[in-house]
Amino acid sequence: MRSGRFTKTLGSVISTCALIAVIAESSSAQYLDSTDRSLDEIGPDEIVEDENSVPEIVEAEIAQAEIAQAEFAQAEIAQAGVIRLDEIEVTARRRVEDIQDVPIAITSIPEADIVETDLEDFSEITRISPGLNALNGAQSWGSAFNVRGVGSLNPGGYEDGSVSAYVDGVPVPLGQLASYYLDVGQVEVLRGPQGTLYGKTAQAGAINITTLGPSDVFEARLTGTVATNDLYGITGVVSGPIVDGRLNGRLLIDAETEDTYIRVVNQDDRRLGHDRRLVVRGTVEAFWTERLTTRLSLSYDRLDNDDHALSDRDLYNGFILTDEPFEDRTNVSLGTTTRYDITDNVGLSFVTGINWVDLDFAFVQTPFQTARVDDIEFQVNQEIRVDGIAEELSGLAWTAGLFFNYYYRDVFQTGAPTILFIENGEQVNTTQAIFGEGTLPLTDTLDATLGLRLTRDVKTLDHTVDNNTFDFTHVMDEEESFFGWNGRFAVTYRPTDTDTVFASVSRGYKPGGFQTNHSTAITGTPANSPGFDSTSSVSYELGYRGLFFDSTISLDASVFYIETSGEQVLGLDLVTLRSDFFNIDTQSVGFELASRVQLGEHWEFGGSVAYADAELTETADLGLAGIAPNGATLPNVPR
Repeated sequence: MRSGRFTKTLGSVISTCALIAVIAESSSAQYLDSTDRSLDEIGPDEIVEDENSVPEIVEAEIAQAEIAQAEFAQAEIAQAGVIRLDEIEVTARRRVEDIQDVPIAITSIPEADIVETDLEDFSEITRISPGLNALNGAQSWGSAFNVRGVGSLNPGGYEDGSVSAYVDGVPVPLGQLASYYLDVGQVEVLRGPQGTLYGKTAQAGAINITTLGPSDVFEARLTGTVATNDLYGITGVVSGPIVDGRLNGRLLIDAETEDTYIRVVNQDDRRLGHDRRLVVRGTVEAFWTERLTTRLSLSYDRLDNDDHALSDRDLYNGFILTDEPFEDRTNVSLGTTTRYDITDNVGLSFVTGINWVDLDFAFVQTPFQTARVDDIEFQVNQEIRVDGIAEELSGLAWTAGLFFNYYYRDVFQTGAPTILFIENGEQVNTTQAIFGEGTLPLTDTLDATLGLRLTRDVKTLDHTVDNNTFDFTHVMDEEESFFGWNGRFAVTYRPTDTDTVFASVSRGYKPGGFQTNHSTAITGTPANSPGFDSTSSVSYELGYRGLFFDSTISLDASVFYIETSGEQVLGLDLVTLRSDFFNIDTQSVGFELASRVQLGEHWEFGGSVAYADAELTETADLGLAGIAPNGATLPNVPR
């Protein structure tokens, strides 16, 4: 316990005890006066019958006194004219904590900020989250993120990413974040390796989203949108109790359509684009007992994205003879968390996530070549986690668990008309992990955190490409296992309740894999390229988080240095003329600053700045993509 908090708590306890004593004495006197008799004149039976009268009066007096105290505190603040910044609570370490206690660089974005700053989609989170960069691919699933110059350097691909995403404690694919961006309660962006608690795909950082849960009172909301480019949308939310005290539910429906939002300037300002999207999400929360709860969420997301032809439409039915680009995608997700509090200090959680994606799209490779893809992905995540606080060990806060993931992909792709090919195959990945993390108070102002995660991945690939133009068949039948670990050591120093200094060393990891972009082998060389290796990052960080001028100004600052071994970068193979992943060593050094200022009741200002100098630490041959010299700046990492 912190010394400052102890003093405040002790004072509150003493004041409350004194208040109860005064109320009890006053209430007893009132009770005796009302009887008009002394205690000697009252019989035992009467005392038993009326023994609850005094406590009832005392409870009423205490309730009134507590209300009076709260009103007095509010009046005192108003009189002083101090409107403080809201206190921030986060769940970055799988438990609710004051952000001041967490030795991680975090940007926490509550619902009010999302609405007031007009963050229309998830990629715009980068506007107010320093160090986070979003890369948008040609298709919606092709988006990627990097943090502080670490992560996927090219959008697209099915390699393991570098930023993990969790919604309500359940892991979800990055491509599905858009559907969860609706009805958001809070977004937390965690910078630096977070693999200890967030898994192998958190080499660069993690995104932790909390949605608005079912309410215990009825509420409803209906909003509509009308804008240029034939944009029409409607969002409806209904929430409330289904069984009083036992079961609450929440239903969200969002539908939107938009036309002609891309302007082709070299074709008489021809307009492209036609999106239709429907998102339906239902959530229920059950309170089985005082210690056992379950939260279940089922989501359906349908996107039809047509009419992205950059060439004249008539050419698609005439000279070019190719499919017009489009994207149709359906996501279905199920997430459930069951929590059982074994004791007041120890809890057991079962977390399950199931995601199914059906993706059908066509894209233009060259003016005379398009490809049509039918892609199905299915994955299951299961985590069993135990956490608690060991009072006998100076208040050690700990978390430990097991994790399992099953990933399946079935792809069928055709190419035409210049190069005729058919690709089909399956990919199966399984992951098992064991993890644990603990934070031990060394003194009233100093904490130490230590965490470790061990991971095993097994990847299998069974793909066949029939190239009819060059008359060959390319077969890949591969299996490989990868072993890796993530870790963290951090020290947190809190000299006051409003100042936090932390230093950390953390390690991130993501496994290697197989080259699966062989369908673009236009030379007719049926060669197998070797797979790519695992990647690891080691991050050194020093940070400060503080509040000033009676909590009206906040400041977050951090400096970092990151070494990455074998970052996975996309290049072009000179032999097969196909896109392959290469492993390259990199480093990144920089700093981040963020601040918020509360000016009165209605004005709040905020801003941030980030600098990252990310570069190669070796000369890399990326084939036709060129030679990347030692010291070259990494792409897609703005300074």
